[in-house]
Amino acid sequence: MRYGHSTSGTRGTQRLLDSGATGARSRLRRPLTLPPCERTIAPRPGAEPRGPKATPHMTKHLILDLDGVVYNGEHPVPGAVDSIARLRRSGRVVSFCSNNSTRTRGGFAAKLTSMGIPAVAGDILNSAYAAARWVSSAGLSRAFVIGESGLVEELTDLGIEVLDLQSAPSAQCIVVGLDRGLTYEKLAAAQRALAAGAEFIATNRDSHLPTETEMLPGSGTMVAAVEVLAGRPPTLLGKPEPHMLESLLSEHKTPRGEALVVGDRLDTDIECGNRAGVESALVLTGFNTAEEAENAPARQTPTHVFRDLCEVTEAALSRP
Repeated sequence: MRYGHSTSGTRGTQRLLDSGATGARSRLRRPLTLPPCERTIAPRPGAEPRGPKATPHMTKHLILDLDGVVYNGEHPVPGAVDSIARLRRSGRVVSFCSNNSTRTRGGFAAKLTSMGIPAVAGDILNSAYAAARWVSSAGLSRAFVIGESGLVEELTDLGIEVLDLQSAPSAQCIVVGLDRGLTYEKLAAAQRALAAGAEFIATNRDSHLPTETEMLPGSGTMVAAVEVLAGRPPTLLGKPEPHMLESLLSEHKTPRGEALVVGDRLDTDIECGNRAGVESALVLTGFNTAEEAENAPARQTPTHVFRDLCEVTEAALSRP
């Protein structure tokens, strides 16, 4: 069984896909005003589960990306608040898994709650916390950070000392995330630490950050700059690496066949689900388009394509 259906056969399916292929990037140049869900966008022909995936009798655990799925910038995607409430009322587990490292888990919980989606830190796993947990488990105690307050707070909460520019050369690791205050001085300090043998850790390689009105540079641009300085790739903790997803499955004791990853990016959310052997759904309210899903390489092919979280919810609740 696949989510989605078309009452008009392959030709109808293609029309539905084409109708969603105008592009998230062009939609995001103005505020999102999607009307209520009226139809399901069917999966592309041949988009069957790959690898060890199995079609479950029921999706019990939905793992949602945040930016581009639940909200864009400071505003929820239309229908997302009600959809999450319906999923929770049905008894499904809803978790949030984000590459965004600018806030702590508690900060994201507060943001969701302010939008009408009650949440606590335990509902969320983001790349800032994943990076902090990795640094702590590796026995490293001093870090220089290119990133924002969320990343710094998650590190300090686990007992990691975050060093200033002058102390950077003594850092045991460089941790890089989205930094909207990136300066030449920070890059120079990172170079000094790397030259002294510091480990290179990155939260994610996202190229863009979706907002209500436009796509802005993502943390991948900062990671790329430091990678040039390091001359080597980083240890990557965020998606598409499956660490965060596998941690959530383990924490909730969710069999892979009863989980669904929902995201807006093929190269992070969908590839992460595929690597973990979990079904994935691409929604068209963020970064990638249906046309791009049609032409994606196997490792980034979603199991399902939906217009938005509202349609994901309808499909999930329709499963026996």
